[in-house]
Amino acid sequence: MSWNCQFDIPGEINLRALIRNLQELVPCSVESENSLSRTFYDTYDWRLYASGRVMEELRINKNTATTYLRPLNRTTAQACATTTGQPIRFLCDLPQHDMRDRLAPIIEMRALLPVARMRCRVTSLRLLDKIEKTVAYLDLEENRLASASGRHRGDIIRRASVVPVKGYVADARRLARLLSENMGLERAGSDMLITALAAIGRKPGDYSSKVDVQLDPHAHADVAGKVVLRRLLEIMQANENGIRQNIDSEFLHDFRVAVRRTRSALGQFKRVFPERAVNRYLRDFQWLQQDTGPARDMDVYLLNFATYQSLVEPSLRPALAPLQKFLRQNRDTQYRRLTRALDSVRYNKLITDWQAFLDKPSPGTSTLKNATRPVVDVASERIWRLFRRAIKTGGAISDDSPAQELHELRKTCKKLRYMVEFSQSMYPQGDIKKLVAALKQLQNNLGDFNDYQVQSDVLQQFSEKIHARGTDGPQTLMAIGNLVAALRHKRESAREAFYSHYRKFARPRVAARFQRLFRHAANGSRDDNMQ
Repeated sequence: MSWNCQFDIPGEINLRALIRNLQELVPCSVESENSLSRTFYDTYDWRLYASGRVMEELRINKNTATTYLRPLNRTTAQACATTTGQPIRFLCDLPQHDMRDRLAPIIEMRALLPVARMRCRVTSLRLLDKIEKTVAYLDLEENRLASASGRHRGDIIRRASVVPVKGYVADARRLARLLSENMGLERAGSDMLITALAAIGRKPGDYSSKVDVQLDPHAHADVAGKVVLRRLLEIMQANENGIRQNIDSEFLHDFRVAVRRTRSALGQFKRVFPERAVNRYLRDFQWLQQDTGPARDMDVYLLNFATYQSLVEPSLRPALAPLQKFLRQNRDTQYRRLTRALDSVRYNKLITDWQAFLDKPSPGTSTLKNATRPVVDVASERIWRLFRRAIKTGGAISDDSPAQELHELRKTCKKLRYMVEFSQSMYPQGDIKKLVAALKQLQNNLGDFNDYQVQSDVLQQFSEKIHARGTDGPQTLMAIGNLVAALRHKRESAREAFYSHYRKFARPRVAARFQRLFRHAANGSRDDNMQ
């Protein structure tokens, strides 16, 4: 990693005076003075920050920008790209080169959003040696922060950056010591991104789709259950605007997962909340799940489109264009319907009533069997019973079993995964990670089997609709038929692989870990309704 050094410039120091004082001590000259805009980007869920990277765009005019990808707390770029026109939003907005390749596995399908903006004045100085050769650069920056709306704020961040010329790091280090010892500057305590975010009241990682709650094992189950459900509501609400603005597909994905987890939690925390309330909210959240489904389906088909193209013969790939157009048109239609659903009286009443239910203090006593029991006991019972159900269901599946039996196992595994994740703070983290990893492999296989089956059937239906519109040709029908056949072949391959994944999940080592963590509580229960 290249050497670099940054200093904070206190507000009481005049930049012009600093330059004059520096010129009296070392030979240096002003190279340039520029005004530009600086924008930091990340995904809504902070994938770049989580990977230890910063994406920074410098724009001198409206038409041209240079974007840098660099490690957090470093100034040396790993990759850069020059773009023209509109700001970068998706990977496809970047030219095909190193930066896109580095970003692709990190941000995937997510949009890049501005997380901090500022107007910047930069004065660049050249440090010269005895023969007036440039050996280092000193950039003095004055950054004025802007709000999310683009209006300027009063916050100003001033930085001095020492950048060595290749082969002259020793000279750059001497300049850094001079700034510290003679000019009274202190090393910057954090990356410019972190400083800017703090100034505008944001914190990196302030959104996550994880149900990262800390549960007191001895808390009453009704109290702890509301902690989990409240966190899921926060995730839903955090994604509403992204869905309405149609920013990227993951807003709806995270929203739907939170809804699904909410339904699962209500169903699994049995005899914890009043039955009438549980039944009401199960119905309402099922409606919401169904109403968001068609838009998400279109997202999935479009996200998979490059894979679909790779599954058909190369000569037929261009003929899939009518299918892609059909999917995009349907996606637009479904998102408009979804927006209307989110703006509906029914949705607003659901969220208002649900919030009130979660905010209502839980009574200290209850006639409900599990409401005031320690949550660790209730959770352990449910996890152990779901695990046993998964083992029993999976062990009964054979080559003659209908697809519905794999689908039922998939639903059981999903409920088990959610309960483990809801409760993970109460158990040793090392054990939980191993159990989730074992469960995830089986879930992935079952999910692939289900997806290939559903997608092959639905794409066949789409082919018939496209043909009925008369917007295709024989090549398109052939291409979609080719694709459907490939998906059905992959479905059969996933089915064949099921037995191997199931055996890994059902092996004694995994079963022993489930038993050690969760069975102790289940032994004390004789409630057949918990099955």
